[in-house]
Amino acid sequence: MAGRMQGASTSYCDICPVCGARVEVLNGDVRFSMNVHLQSHRTEETIIQDINKHLRISQASRPQTSNYTCPDCKENIEVLNNDVAFSLKIHAKKHKSPDLVISDDQRSVASDSSRKSDKKLKEQSKKCEDSNILEALFNTMPPGLKSHRGFLFENENGKAICTVCKITVEPKLSISEHLKTKAHEDKTICLLKEKLPVNLHENLEFISFYGSHLCCNLCRCKIDLCSTNPYETIVNIIVHNSGTDHPKRKIEMSGQIDADLVLKSLSRLNPLINVNKHMISHKVFPQFKCSVCDKNIGHHENEKELIKNFVSHFSSSAHSKCVFYREIVDSYNALYPGDKAHKFTVSKSGISCIICNCTFAEANLDKLILHSKQSLDPMKLPPASLFNPVFPSTSQESSVKKEKSVNVSTLTSLETTQKKELNLSSLLNTLPQQFKNVRYIVENGKGQVTCQICKCTIPASTYNLKTHLLGNKHKTNENKSGVTNEQKKLDINNGIPASTYNLQTDLLGNKHKINENNSGVTNDQKKLDINDGMLNQRIKDISNLLPSFMQLNTAFLEIIPNDMKQVLCSVCNCKVTVSSMNLQEHFSGSQHVSSVKKLLEKKGIQVVETVSSGEKDILFNNLVKTDKVIKSFAKFLEKKDDLHYFCKLCKITITRSNDEQLLKRNLTSHATGQKHKKCLQANLDQIYQKLKLSNTIIATNNDYLKRNDETFFCSLCGCTIPSSAEEENLEKSLMSHLTGNKHVEKRAMPLTPHSIPAIFPVDMSLNVSSKDVVMECFKRLPLSFQDDAQYIGKSSIVGYFSCKLCEGIINPRYLREHLEDENHILKKISTTTDLITF
Repeated sequence: MAGRMQGASTSYCDICPVCGARVEVLNGDVRFSMNVHLQSHRTEETIIQDINKHLRISQASRPQTSNYTCPDCKENIEVLNNDVAFSLKIHAKKHKSPDLVISDDQRSVASDSSRKSDKKLKEQSKKCEDSNILEALFNTMPPGLKSHRGFLFENENGKAICTVCKITVEPKLSISEHLKTKAHEDKTICLLKEKLPVNLHENLEFISFYGSHLCCNLCRCKIDLCSTNPYETIVNIIVHNSGTDHPKRKIEMSGQIDADLVLKSLSRLNPLINVNKHMISHKVFPQFKCSVCDKNIGHHENEKELIKNFVSHFSSSAHSKCVFYREIVDSYNALYPGDKAHKFTVSKSGISCIICNCTFAEANLDKLILHSKQSLDPMKLPPASLFNPVFPSTSQESSVKKEKSVNVSTLTSLETTQKKELNLSSLLNTLPQQFKNVRYIVENGKGQVTCQICKCTIPASTYNLKTHLLGNKHKTNENKSGVTNEQKKLDINNGIPASTYNLQTDLLGNKHKINENNSGVTNDQKKLDINDGMLNQRIKDISNLLPSFMQLNTAFLEIIPNDMKQVLCSVCNCKVTVSSMNLQEHFSGSQHVSSVKKLLEKKGIQVVETVSSGEKDILFNNLVKTDKVIKSFAKFLEKKDDLHYFCKLCKITITRSNDEQLLKRNLTSHATGQKHKKCLQANLDQIYQKLKLSNTIIATNNDYLKRNDETFFCSLCGCTIPSSAEEENLEKSLMSHLTGNKHVEKRAMPLTPHSIPAIFPVDMSLNVSSKDVVMECFKRLPLSFQDDAQYIGKSSIVGYFSCKLCEGIINPRYLREHLEDENHILKKISTTTDLITF
């Protein structure tokens, strides 16, 4: 209460019209606070202007009257403040005549004060209109947008400024559209977070905007937004969170969150679960149910055993039949939408009609259509149609007769279909404290619960659960299983694991205190050591409850001094509450996953993601067909295991993934990396050296062959030769060019002055710029070739040119021949026509 009074004392009034800042109210006097704030904006010039203004107002308050006769009614008119035009306008309203004409002599008598007053009136009217427009806009807005009024103010130029987004909103009619944007709503919540310390940010976990109203997504209710004082809004949120409904809903939702996380992790591990996960429903954490078959899937603490249960159910013939029947019913409902006389549902034996109480063992769409065209038998109608709840029968005899005519089988079927669903969480909450967190009690889908230790069914009631849990059979089975004993101790010790609880009792024992006092340790150091040891043990116990792929993330947790409830995540630099649910949520969040990936990439460690092997081969084959980089890179890859590929060239593992985009990114990042390129060049050099020793043709033509990144270039023919990382393929591509007619003819051609132009006496070293080399070469060519200089540049191969149009390498001796070539001329014409066309 005292904290709320302190927050209320620092309230804010309206916004300052000069600087746009919020003015703090002093002693509850708004006008005095505004005047004090305005004094800070005053200078010597503004003080002199205010003095002159007061003098003018005092002089204007004294009416200087003089006689003037009206030309129409011949009456004397009092001239106020020497303004004849203003006085005539006032007098003209009396006899409702148009504005009187003033003679030139009379107009000269009037002073210039009327013009000045008109200008001032226009300026003041504009300001009033702007402020009135802003107020009028908010008056017409819905209540949700009206609460944002304190975020907008007008500056000196009359423009509306949003203090949250720090932008000008123009025109003013678009203010409502700005307030509805997601950016404005997100920045408003960020403003509230800035006013709170970091340890209280959990209060805004479920707060968001819905229809421009500040709402709690968990409770589906509105919260009052005070735009002039954000602390008042924070108080309203804290009051809502401390109510009775919000904590209950948060506890109920925790089981749903755990079930979602487990289902997501299972779908990542197995493709069959990923395809059929939309058929799984879950209301209580340890129990999953197939909505198509209406059958529970056996739960197990071990992740592999749970996956086996899912796979065995999805691959069973009963599930495939139910899926087939469900598709038939959906297609029938799509053909005949709306209310129908016959209603069909899927059961274990086939498709059944609820109205007629009959089943079709081998049903298809034609049978359902034929059955729907049959007339209804009144003896087989359900009791809901016989006994109208809106107009019940008044006579008891008629009701008895109707009850006799109802089929007994229909009554039993309706009882089973209209039976209320079992809420296991509410049933367990009715138990005493020592039985509340019993994880081995699950629902079996028949209105009963099952004990996984004893493997027996129990009727769904508090009395039956108590008698079973206190029985000798259950106790003996409980003592045999080590997991249940640990869970039992966890429940009795109020959520603290048994090892942590034993450590706490040992540290607080008398024997430990006596030995500790003799050692000379200070009290503060004692408390810190005890708290750190207890927290470390508690984190270890909680990590054992987490899934196996999340337990490695506990290495990033650091202990905060003097804080037993929270730990610091060193990767994300944020605090996390010490509980299995909160740690699981944080480790599976996108922020933590991306931060860990960045950290591992910096250290050169490949990020591991558990995926299946069958789906990856399909994704990899699709990428090889569509992506050129991966297609050329695929020959170096081999499958190491279900989680990794192995690059034979670089001797590095690459992470596999069930996401096509992520797999493509992992492969391309390695294929285009510097390390792979260096290894590729070194591999090509080794293969080429072997070929020179083994092949005489390649050895004799070595002077003409030049390396250009991943290809070879023949300087004699002026063409590129594709390369390969395999020795046989590289030898074939080189031999196909070196033994070709073009290369053989050019090599056999004698070098005469007419056949080969003279070499340009130009310095082609790396020290000279590309433009200077090209311009020096084109000086020795005719003027008709000067336009082609823009397409020619230095190549990566020393001593050669490259053409941007043809994307080829040119020997400087054959530069003129290349410019006169038909292909070069056609490409040059196509580029110029593209520029001319519109």
